[in-house]
Amino acid sequence: MTSKEKNQICKLRNKGLSYNKIAEQTGFSESTIKSFFRRENLRDNDEKEINKKCKYCGKKLVQTKGHRPKKFCSDKCRFAWWKSTESDLPEDSPYIFRCKNCGKEFNRCGKKDRKFCSFGCYIVNRFKRK
Repeated sequence: MTSKEKNQICKLRNKGLSYNKIAEQTGFSESTIKSFFRRENLRDNDEKEINKKCKYCGKKLVQTKGHRPKKFCSDKCRFAWWKSTESDLPEDSPYIFRCKNCGKEFNRCGKKDRKFCSFGCYIVNRFKRK
């Protein structure tokens, strides 16, 4: 198995494909795919060992055994990633709201009972700061 094939197998697994689907796409047997992940210590299906880099900055992550897998190296990166993907929301989000604090109209997917356009507005309203 070449390094190019190994990279392809890891990319397919990161996309959430099963060992069987990866085997079908690459032409290797399912047992070969399983053996590869076992040899490389990439067996966990929850991608804990496969995704070793921060989603925002790409810095290497250190996973703690027995804890939920990390996706970000710090809160700073997590906040920045969410802020940067906020603009990826579809223009026609199903829910339109008016912020309880600033009165600005905003769209969001997900929860139907949103009250604030941002965490900042929530804090200002909650603690009556201006």
